[in-house]
Amino acid sequence: MNHVNYSSNRHKTYSKRGPASIAENVSPRDTFSTKLSHYAVDARDGLIHKAVRLLDSGLINLRARRPVREKSGLKLDMPKPAAPIVVSVTTYPARVRECVRTLRTILMQSYAPYKVLLVLSREQFSGVVPVEFKEFHESQVEIIFDEGDIRSYKKLLPALERYPECIIVTADDDVLYPRWWLPELVAEHMSAPTTILGHRGARITVDEGRIARYVDWPRATRNTPSTVTFLTGMGGILYPPNSLDDHVLDRKLAASLCPDADDIWFKVCALLAGTDVRKVSDGAGEFHVQGKAQLTALHRNNVGRHENDRHLKKVFEHFKLIDGILADSPSDRVR
Repeated sequence: MNHVNYSSNRHKTYSKRGPASIAENVSPRDTFSTKLSHYAVDARDGLIHKAVRLLDSGLINLRARRPVREKSGLKLDMPKPAAPIVVSVTTYPARVRECVRTLRTILMQSYAPYKVLLVLSREQFSGVVPVEFKEFHESQVEIIFDEGDIRSYKKLLPALERYPECIIVTADDDVLYPRWWLPELVAEHMSAPTTILGHRGARITVDEGRIARYVDWPRATRNTPSTVTFLTGMGGILYPPNSLDDHVLDRKLAASLCPDADDIWFKVCALLAGTDVRKVSDGAGEFHVQGKAQLTALHRNNVGRHENDRHLKKVFEHFKLIDGILADSPSDRVR
Protein backbone atom coordinates (compact mmCIF):
# COMPACT_ATOMS: atom_id res chain seq x y z
CA MET A 1 0.00 0.00 0.00
CA ASN A 2 1.35 3.42 -0.98
CA HIS A 3 1.09 6.11 1.69
CA VAL A 4 0.87 9.81 1.04
CA ASN A 5 1.23 12.46 3.71
CA TYR A 6 -1.58 15.01 3.52
CA SER A 7 -0.78 16.63 6.83
CA SER A 8 -0.40 20.32 7.54
CA ASN A 9 1.09 21.86 10.66
CA ARG A 10 -2.29 21.73 12.37
CA HIS A 11 -3.73 18.47 11.12
CA LYS A 12 -3.03 14.80 11.33
CA THR A 13 -1.49 12.62 8.65
CA TYR A 14 -3.76 10.89 6.16
CA SER A 15 -2.92 7.82 4.13
CA LYS A 16 -4.46 6.79 0.81
CA ARG A 17 -4.58 3.64 -1.20
CA GLY A 18 -2.29 3.35 -4.15
CA PRO A 19 -3.15 2.15 -7.66
CA ALA A 20 -6.00 -0.34 -7.84
CA SER A 21 -5.29 -3.86 -8.96
CA ILE A 22 -6.06 -4.82 -12.56
CA ALA A 23 -7.89 -7.78 -11.10
CA GLU A 24 -10.58 -5.50 -9.72
CA ASN A 25 -13.94 -5.34 -11.41
CA VAL A 26 -12.98 -3.43 -14.56
CA SER A 27 -15.14 -4.00 -17.61
CA PRO A 28 -13.52 -4.59 -21.03
CA ARG A 29 -14.82 -1.23 -22.21
CA ASP A 30 -13.33 0.53 -19.19
CA THR A 31 -10.02 -1.27 -19.68
CA PHE A 32 -9.88 -0.29 -23.35
CA SER A 33 -10.75 3.32 -22.61
CA THR A 34 -8.16 3.60 -19.86
CA LYS A 35 -5.41 2.01 -21.96
CA LEU A 36 -6.13 4.46 -24.73
CA SER A 37 -5.92 7.29 -22.21
CA HIS A 38 -2.27 6.33 -21.67
CA TYR A 39 -1.53 7.24 -25.27
CA ALA A 40 -3.64 10.39 -25.08
CA VAL A 41 -1.33 11.91 -22.48
CA ASP A 42 1.57 11.69 -24.93
CA ALA A 43 -0.44 12.62 -28.03
CA ARG A 44 -2.41 15.49 -26.58
CA ASP A 45 -3.51 17.06 -29.83
CA GLY A 46 -3.60 13.95 -32.02
CA LEU A 47 -6.37 11.78 -33.37
CA ILE A 48 -5.87 9.19 -30.64
CA HIS A 49 -6.46 11.85 -28.02
CA LYS A 50 -9.71 12.90 -29.69
CA ALA A 51 -10.85 9.27 -29.93
CA VAL A 52 -10.16 8.72 -26.23
CA ARG A 53 -12.15 11.76 -25.25
CA LEU A 54 -15.10 10.66 -27.37
CA LEU A 55 -15.05 7.10 -26.03
CA ASP A 56 -14.58 8.13 -22.43
CA SER A 57 -17.32 10.74 -22.62
CA GLY A 58 -19.69 8.13 -24.02
CA LEU A 59 -19.09 5.86 -21.04
CA ILE A 60 -19.04 8.50 -18.33
CA ASN A 61 -22.79 8.54 -17.74
CA LEU A 62 -22.76 4.79 -17.13
CA ARG A 63 -19.86 5.04 -14.68
CA ALA A 64 -21.48 7.87 -12.74
CA ARG A 65 -24.62 5.82 -12.08
CA ARG A 66 -22.99 3.25 -9.83
CA PRO A 67 -21.23 3.61 -6.47
CA VAL A 68 -17.45 3.33 -6.36
CA ARG A 69 -16.10 1.00 -3.69
CA GLU A 70 -12.50 2.10 -4.17
CA LYS A 71 -10.63 4.44 -6.49
CA SER A 72 -11.23 1.99 -9.31
CA GLY A 73 -9.87 1.31 -12.77
CA LEU A 74 -6.40 1.05 -14.23
CA LYS A 75 -3.91 3.72 -13.19
CA LEU A 76 -1.39 5.30 -15.53
CA ASP A 77 2.27 4.80 -14.73
CA MET A 78 3.07 8.49 -14.39
CA PRO A 79 5.75 10.47 -12.59
CA LYS A 80 4.49 11.77 -9.25
CA PRO A 81 4.72 15.45 -8.26
CA ALA A 82 6.68 16.53 -5.20
CA ALA A 83 3.57 17.50 -3.23
CA PRO A 84 0.45 15.39 -2.54
CA ILE A 85 -2.68 16.14 -4.56
CA VAL A 86 -6.04 17.12 -3.05
CA VAL A 87 -9.11 17.37 -5.30
CA SER A 88 -11.52 19.79 -3.64
CA VAL A 89 -15.26 20.06 -4.30
CA THR A 90 -18.12 21.93 -2.66
CA THR A 91 -21.88 21.78 -3.12
CA TYR A 92 -25.19 23.01 -1.69
CA PRO A 93 -28.43 21.19 -0.78
CA ALA A 94 -30.15 21.50 -4.17
CA ARG A 95 -27.14 20.00 -5.96
CA VAL A 96 -26.41 16.99 -3.73
CA ARG A 97 -27.51 14.31 -6.21
CA GLU A 98 -25.45 15.80 -9.01
CA CYS A 99 -22.48 16.09 -6.66
CA VAL A 100 -22.67 12.37 -5.82
CA ARG A 101 -22.27 11.50 -9.50
CA THR A 102 -19.48 14.03 -9.88
CA LEU A 103 -17.58 12.51 -6.95
CA ARG A 104 -17.92 9.06 -8.49
CA THR A 105 -16.21 10.23 -11.67
CA ILE A 106 -13.46 11.97 -9.68
CA LEU A 107 -12.80 8.74 -7.78
CA MET A 108 -12.34 6.86 -11.07
CA GLN A 109 -9.50 8.98 -12.43
CA SER A 110 -6.65 7.16 -14.20
CA TYR A 111 -4.12 8.52 -11.72
CA ALA A 112 -3.20 7.67 -8.15
CA PRO A 113 -2.76 8.57 -5.38
CA TYR A 114 -4.85 11.62 -4.60
CA LYS A 115 -7.18 12.78 -1.86
CA VAL A 116 -10.77 13.97 -2.39
CA LEU A 117 -12.12 16.70 -0.11
CA LEU A 118 -15.81 17.66 0.01
CA VAL A 119 -16.55 20.96 1.77
CA LEU A 120 -20.08 21.68 3.02
CA SER A 121 -21.49 24.79 4.65
CA ARG A 122 -22.44 24.06 8.25
CA GLU A 123 -25.13 26.72 7.93
CA GLN A 124 -26.69 25.16 4.83
CA PHE A 125 -26.57 21.54 6.01
CA SER A 126 -27.08 22.15 9.76
CA GLY A 127 -23.86 20.24 10.40
CA VAL A 128 -25.37 16.97 9.12
CA VAL A 129 -23.87 15.01 6.23
CA PRO A 130 -26.63 14.20 3.70
CA VAL A 131 -27.50 10.52 3.47
CA GLU A 132 -26.60 10.53 -0.23
CA PHE A 133 -22.94 10.95 0.68
CA LYS A 134 -22.95 7.95 3.00
CA GLU A 135 -21.91 5.71 0.10
CA PHE A 136 -18.43 7.23 0.22
CA HIS A 137 -16.06 5.66 2.71
CA GLU A 138 -13.86 8.04 4.68
CA SER A 139 -10.87 6.59 2.82
CA GLN A 140 -12.42 7.83 -0.43
CA VAL A 141 -13.81 11.26 0.44
CA GLU A 142 -13.04 13.45 3.44
CA ILE A 143 -16.12 15.53 4.28
CA ILE A 144 -15.68 18.70 6.33
CA PHE A 145 -17.95 21.57 7.37
CA ASP A 146 -17.03 25.20 6.85
CA GLU A 147 -18.52 27.90 9.05
CA GLY A 148 -20.94 30.31 7.42
CA ASP A 149 -21.51 30.23 3.68
CA ILE A 150 -18.89 31.56 1.27
CA ARG A 151 -20.65 29.94 -1.69
CA SER A 152 -18.35 28.74 -4.49
CA TYR A 153 -15.26 29.98 -2.63
CA LYS A 154 -15.62 26.85 -0.48
CA LYS A 155 -14.12 24.71 -3.24
CA LEU A 156 -10.69 26.26 -2.65
CA LEU A 157 -10.31 28.35 0.53
CA PRO A 158 -10.90 25.59 3.14
CA ALA A 159 -8.56 23.29 1.21
CA LEU A 160 -5.83 25.95 1.17
CA GLU A 161 -6.26 26.48 4.91
CA ARG A 162 -6.29 22.77 5.71
CA TYR A 163 -3.60 21.56 3.28
CA PRO A 164 -1.30 24.53 2.53
CA GLU A 165 1.58 22.35 1.35
CA CYS A 166 -0.50 20.30 -1.09
CA ILE A 167 -1.40 20.72 -4.74
CA ILE A 168 -5.08 21.68 -4.77
CA VAL A 169 -7.22 20.79 -7.79
CA THR A 170 -10.69 22.32 -7.76
CA ALA A 171 -13.70 20.71 -9.44
CA ASP A 172 -17.30 21.77 -9.96
CA ASP A 173 -20.10 19.77 -8.36
CA ASP A 174 -22.23 19.32 -11.51
CA VAL A 175 -19.61 18.10 -14.00
CA LEU A 176 -18.87 14.47 -14.91
CA TYR A 177 -15.10 14.29 -15.28
CA PRO A 178 -13.58 11.77 -17.73
CA ARG A 179 -10.64 9.66 -16.59
CA TRP A 180 -8.09 11.75 -18.45
CA TRP A 181 -9.12 14.95 -16.60
CA LEU A 182 -6.74 14.68 -13.64
CA PRO A 183 -3.86 12.86 -15.43
CA GLU A 184 -3.62 15.65 -18.02
CA LEU A 185 -3.38 18.31 -15.34
CA VAL A 186 -0.74 16.31 -13.46
CA ALA A 187 1.28 15.64 -16.63
CA GLU A 188 1.34 19.35 -17.41
CA HIS A 189 2.24 20.15 -13.80
CA MET A 190 5.33 17.94 -14.05
CA SER A 191 6.70 20.19 -16.81
CA ALA A 192 5.55 23.44 -15.16
CA PRO A 193 5.47 22.76 -11.39
CA THR A 194 4.91 26.36 -10.29
CA THR A 195 2.22 27.23 -12.86
CA ILE A 196 -1.54 27.37 -12.23
CA LEU A 197 -3.17 25.10 -14.82
CA GLY A 198 -6.66 24.52 -16.16
CA HIS A 199 -8.58 22.81 -18.96
CA ARG A 200 -10.85 25.77 -19.76
CA GLY A 201 -10.13 29.45 -20.06
CA ALA A 202 -10.57 32.71 -21.91
CA ARG A 203 -8.23 35.50 -22.98
CA ILE A 204 -8.82 38.86 -21.33
CA THR A 205 -9.08 41.35 -24.19
CA VAL A 206 -9.09 45.11 -24.52
CA ASP A 207 -11.52 47.27 -26.47
CA GLU A 208 -10.76 50.97 -26.96
CA GLY A 209 -8.43 51.13 -23.98
CA ARG A 210 -10.71 49.26 -21.60
CA ILE A 211 -11.07 45.64 -20.58
CA ALA A 212 -13.65 44.17 -22.94
CA ARG A 213 -16.89 42.60 -21.75
CA TYR A 214 -16.45 39.14 -20.26
CA VAL A 215 -18.85 37.59 -22.79
CA ASP A 216 -16.65 38.87 -25.65
CA TRP A 217 -13.41 37.29 -24.50
CA PRO A 218 -12.14 34.64 -26.94
CA ARG A 219 -10.95 31.20 -25.93
CA ALA A 220 -7.45 31.07 -24.46
CA THR A 221 -4.78 28.75 -25.85
CA ARG A 222 -1.61 27.22 -24.44
CA ASN A 223 0.31 30.21 -25.80
CA THR A 224 -1.92 32.95 -24.42
CA PRO A 225 0.20 35.26 -22.21
CA SER A 226 -0.14 34.35 -18.56
CA THR A 227 -1.32 37.78 -17.45
CA VAL A 228 -4.39 37.67 -19.71
CA THR A 229 -5.18 33.95 -19.32
CA PHE A 230 -8.39 33.65 -17.30
CA LEU A 231 -9.09 30.06 -16.22
CA THR A 232 -12.65 29.00 -15.43
CA GLY A 233 -13.52 26.52 -12.71
CA MET A 234 -15.79 24.18 -14.66
CA GLY A 235 -12.81 22.43 -16.25
CA GLY A 236 -10.95 22.15 -12.96
CA ILE A 237 -7.93 24.23 -11.94
CA LEU A 238 -4.65 23.00 -10.44
CA TYR A 239 -3.02 25.28 -7.87
CA PRO A 240 0.56 24.45 -6.79
CA PRO A 241 1.48 25.21 -3.18
CA ASN A 242 2.02 28.91 -2.46
CA SER A 243 0.84 29.94 -5.93
CA LEU A 244 -1.69 32.53 -4.69
CA ASP A 245 -1.15 35.76 -2.80
CA ASP A 246 -2.03 35.79 0.90
CA HIS A 247 -5.05 37.96 0.12
CA VAL A 248 -6.75 34.83 -1.20
CA LEU A 249 -7.76 33.82 2.34
CA ASP A 250 -9.25 37.23 3.18
CA ARG A 251 -12.88 36.14 3.07
CA LYS A 252 -14.31 39.51 4.05
CA LEU A 253 -12.45 41.36 1.31
CA ALA A 254 -13.38 38.76 -1.29
CA ALA A 255 -17.04 38.97 -0.28
CA SER A 256 -17.02 42.76 -0.52
CA LEU A 257 -15.30 42.95 -3.92
CA CYS A 258 -16.68 39.95 -5.82
CA PRO A 259 -19.03 37.83 -3.67
CA ASP A 260 -20.24 35.63 -6.54
CA ALA A 261 -17.12 35.49 -8.72
CA ASP A 262 -14.48 33.27 -7.16
CA ASP A 263 -12.69 32.77 -10.51
CA ILE A 264 -12.01 36.51 -10.65
CA TRP A 265 -10.70 36.58 -7.08
CA PHE A 266 -8.38 33.64 -7.68
CA LYS A 267 -7.09 35.20 -10.92
CA VAL A 268 -6.30 38.44 -9.12
CA CYS A 269 -4.49 36.58 -6.33
CA ALA A 270 -2.40 34.78 -8.97
CA LEU A 271 -1.48 38.15 -10.51
CA LEU A 272 -0.55 39.57 -7.11
CA ALA A 273 1.66 36.53 -6.44
CA GLY A 274 3.33 36.78 -9.86
CA THR A 275 2.37 33.18 -10.66
CA ASP A 276 2.16 32.01 -14.26
CA VAL A 277 -1.23 30.76 -15.47
CA ARG A 278 -1.71 28.42 -18.43
CA LYS A 279 -4.41 26.52 -20.24
CA VAL A 280 -3.25 22.92 -20.81
CA SER A 281 -4.44 22.63 -24.43
CA ASP A 282 -5.76 24.66 -27.34
CA GLY A 283 -9.11 22.84 -27.30
CA ALA A 284 -12.41 24.08 -25.92
CA GLY A 285 -12.14 22.00 -22.75
CA GLU A 286 -15.61 20.55 -23.14
CA PHE A 287 -17.04 18.54 -20.25
CA HIS A 288 -20.36 16.85 -19.57
CA VAL A 289 -22.52 19.10 -17.37
CA GLN A 290 -25.42 17.27 -15.78
CA GLY A 291 -28.82 18.35 -17.12
CA LYS A 292 -29.49 22.08 -17.05
CA ALA A 293 -27.23 22.62 -14.06
CA GLN A 294 -25.04 25.06 -15.95
CA LEU A 295 -27.95 27.51 -16.07
CA THR A 296 -27.99 28.22 -12.36
CA ALA A 297 -28.96 31.56 -10.89
CA LEU A 298 -25.30 32.32 -10.17
CA HIS A 299 -24.34 31.67 -13.80
CA ARG A 300 -27.18 33.83 -15.12
CA ASN A 301 -26.33 36.68 -12.77
CA ASN A 302 -22.62 36.70 -13.52
CA VAL A 303 -22.82 36.32 -17.30
CA GLY A 304 -26.31 37.24 -18.48
CA ARG A 305 -26.51 40.33 -16.27
CA HIS A 306 -22.85 41.24 -16.77
CA GLU A 307 -22.05 40.88 -13.07
CA ASN A 308 -18.60 39.56 -14.00
CA ASP A 309 -17.81 42.87 -15.70
CA ARG A 310 -18.73 44.81 -12.57
CA HIS A 311 -16.79 42.43 -10.33
CA LEU A 312 -13.74 42.61 -12.62
CA LYS A 313 -13.70 46.40 -12.65
CA LYS A 314 -14.11 46.63 -8.89
CA VAL A 315 -11.43 44.14 -7.89
CA PHE A 316 -8.91 45.18 -10.58
CA GLU A 317 -9.26 48.82 -9.56
CA HIS A 318 -8.90 47.93 -5.87
CA PHE A 319 -5.54 46.25 -6.51
CA LYS A 320 -4.51 48.68 -9.31
CA LEU A 321 -4.08 45.89 -11.86
CA ILE A 322 -5.83 47.36 -14.88
CA ASP A 323 -2.72 49.06 -16.31
CA GLY A 324 -0.84 45.76 -16.27
CA ILE A 325 -3.63 44.01 -18.16
CA LEU A 326 -3.78 46.80 -20.74
CA ALA A 327 -0.01 46.67 -21.19
CA ASP A 328 -0.09 42.95 -21.96
CA SER A 329 -2.94 43.36 -24.48
CA PRO A 330 -1.89 46.42 -26.51
CA SER A 331 -3.31 45.23 -29.82
CA ASP A 332 -6.35 43.29 -28.63
CA ARG A 333 -9.60 44.44 -30.13
CA VAL A 334 -13.05 42.90 -29.89
CA ARG A 335 -14.45 42.18 -33.34
